[in-house]
Amino acid sequence: AAVRRACGPQEEDVDFVHALGRLLFRHDIFQEAEACYRRGLELDRAHGFCWVGLAASLHRSGRGDEAIKVLAEAVSDRLPGFWEAYSYLGCMLFDAGRAEEALVVLRRIPLDELRDPEAVSRLRCFLDMQAHPERARVLEEIEARARKAREQ
Repeated sequence: AAVRRACGPQEEDVDFVHALGRLLFRHDIFQEAEACYRRGLELDRAHGFCWVGLAASLHRSGRGDEAIKVLAEAVSDRLPGFWEAYSYLGCMLFDAGRAEEALVVLRRIPLDELRDPEAVSRLRCFLDMQAHPERARVLEEIEARARKAREQ
């Protein structure tokens, strides 16, 4: 109940709501984290980490299809340049057996994001090719695009 009040309509600080959502998520309190992330998105529809946090909370609550829908909305409408949403959506689609859709999403990661070598390194970790060798092909393409982007 205290969390619902803290993330309720009276709270206007999106960073506070997001931080509380992360704390709850880290402690596997996904339903309450979801409420915080939803409040964060009411405050700021372009808050990328609230979108990703909401999707992660849904995913960890066993609502993967709903999480995919949330991320699909985020990358298509709200967060065109937020690579984390693309990568998480791509991984979730792979996990759902929707490899071709995953490849399309991952290939759409904006070039501006790929100029940051740390972003590409984090993406490599997200794709976890040791456990998922089918993802190696798309990572090779992304890394080639990243090299070209840095050369421009």
